[in-house]
Amino acid sequence: MQSENPVVLTLARQIREAIGAVLLLGMALAAALTSAAARQSGQAYAAVFLAAVALLLALVVGVTVVPRLVRRVNVELLQAVRFFRVTRRGAFVLTLLFLIGVATFNTGNNLLVLVLSMLLAAMLVSGVASNVVLHGLKISLNLPDGIYADKHIVLFLTLENLKKRLPSFALRLQGSGDDSETEHSGDFFVRETLFPYLSPGGRLTARLQCSFGRRGRFPVEGFRVRTDFPFGFFTRGRQLPAEGVITVYPARVDLAEIFALQPRLQGLEAYHRKGRGSGLFNIRDYQSGDGVRLVHWKSSAKLGRMMVKEFIREEDHPLEIVFSTFLPRQDAGSLAQFEKAVSYLASLVAYYGERNAPVHFRSGEFRRSASAPIDYTCIMDYLACVEPSARQLIDPSQVDSAAVLFTAGSGEGPWVVDYLTL
Repeated sequence: MQSENPVVLTLARQIREAIGAVLLLGMALAAALTSAAARQSGQAYAAVFLAAVALLLALVVGVTVVPRLVRRVNVELLQAVRFFRVTRRGAFVLTLLFLIGVATFNTGNNLLVLVLSMLLAAMLVSGVASNVVLHGLKISLNLPDGIYADKHIVLFLTLENLKKRLPSFALRLQGSGDDSETEHSGDFFVRETLFPYLSPGGRLTARLQCSFGRRGRFPVEGFRVRTDFPFGFFTRGRQLPAEGVITVYPARVDLAEIFALQPRLQGLEAYHRKGRGSGLFNIRDYQSGDGVRLVHWKSSAKLGRMMVKEFIREEDHPLEIVFSTFLPRQDAGSLAQFEKAVSYLASLVAYYGERNAPVHFRSGEFRRSASAPIDYTCIMDYLACVEPSARQLIDPSQVDSAAVLFTAGSGEGPWVVDYLTL
């Protein structure tokens, strides 16, 4: 036996509740009218009893039905109240409407009645037109790859009108986040973007600038769209839903200082042995099988015999970077140095990613190996959200001397970088 549709069951239950409420209110009204008739005929006890029954029935309806109606209030209606604002022009019109209404009721002038009717009709048309303009809108946000802190980026915001026959006018779009609590700036979050006209089924794209003052993940909480079309009496708006997270990588810094401190961080180690590389290793006599492109023509002309070039063999040895997030003192200065170390590490990862150089990266809570396909984005995502630890997650004495250890002053050796002193 198939179960019935839950939507149908809910609708049937609501209909039954509505019919029951109407019947109870009808009985209460009948009891109240009968009570009034009994009082006029001098039957005091019957009048009191019927009045009590009417009040009891009304109380039952108020206790059982009204709370359910309150819970079913449309969320969009509440949002409409939330985004409703009266402009200066609207305040002036409302004041004028009130004065004309008072004069109309006091004088009964037909001309004032006509003016009052026109103003009320304008108010009604304004509300309907604004709701039509705000209906059927969709928004999308195109983010660039690799967003770094303290760097201006360009975002593309697209607003689409899903209505097939009706356009939208005078739309103002703004991010929904609380700008006072987030460390980002730029017109993506602060300044409203104006879309004067959006044709039926059309879309418009705005080019926005934005910058983030710190690394981290910033959730997209949706967008607020509002309009004062058509008369500018009121500003109505609504919330356009949007889901997603903007990941901001640590700020990129100059690596010259860290390369001078740890030359092995440059990643590429050249061995002075014969091989296929870019550096010249030796010039020798030509042997059978040597390619023509290896001939060193200048030496051959000088010595009167064929000479060929041999090159230095260059090998990429996967570099291992170990990051200790343990911070003994979490004061302002130490936290600033921790952020500086994270920026150095992110800049190193970006440096390796641009050269497709193999690298091992690990901390006490994260590990990424170069033996598998290298995922630099995964490392950058981790560095975007890493926080200092209150306990030691990595034992510096257990770190291989071939690795480079970034730590907060808890290790010694030429392979250790104390980021508290950077």
